[in-house]
Amino acid sequence: MSDDKERKALYEKRIKEAYSRLQRQAEREARMAAIAKSYLEPTAYERLMNVRLSNPDLYAKVINILATHATSIGRKLTEKELLTILTQLTRRREPRIYIKRSGGFYGKHKRGKGESSSGKSQETE
Repeated sequence: MSDDKERKALYEKRIKEAYSRLQRQAEREARMAAIAKSYLEPTAYERLMNVRLSNPDLYAKVINILATHATSIGRKLTEKELLTILTQLTRRREPRIYIKRSGGFYGKHKRGKGESSSGKSQETE
């Protein structure tokens, strides 16, 4: 019977931990939404909520940017300005590929016997 009591106690403890975790997450989401509402115009806020549904990581990055920089701006950001932030955060940087050619095949190569500079064979008599 003590095993049942221990299992029940462990179960209740895990349920309480999960509930408190969900509560903290809900509070964090509410703070983030409040930040977004206070620094964005309504159309920009709607767009950011759509971003939240499709890409939560990008949403969190934008909220962090708003929290750190919006106080220095002193006004609400427009949808166009939000789009600028979103494009800067999602811009993919293409890797540059450099090809270094040595003097091998593409450089100077020896002409065979009887070849002229035009590459045609010369007849010698």
